[in-house]
Amino acid sequence: IEQSDHLTPFFLDMDIGDIPRLMKQVSSYPPSLEAQQLALLAEKMSSSAKHSLIFELCSLLQLLVWEVEKGREQLIQVQTTLVDAIRRLSEYNTASSASESL
Repeated sequence: IEQSDHLTPFFLDMDIGDIPRLMKQVSSYPPSLEAQQLALLAEKMSSSAKHSLIFELCSLLQLLVWEVEKGREQLIQVQTTLVDAIRRLSEYNTASSASESL
């Protein structure tokens, strides 16, 4: 909390136009604005700026969930392909071993 106190005067006059910059700071890696700092700054925002911030944060969360699900589906497809390849290789090795025995 003390760390964000030096930011407070800078953000006292925040409006909706500042939301994209704040979103960029909080969603960068590593973040240049911590979640706790953003929460403290939001307390001083106008209600319309808070509404915009909540909307942007929810949009970011939904995008993140979508990306995770998309990645999960891709991993499942890759896993299925790998299992099929291992099964075929095992069948090939079994057939190869059987033909060598003849």
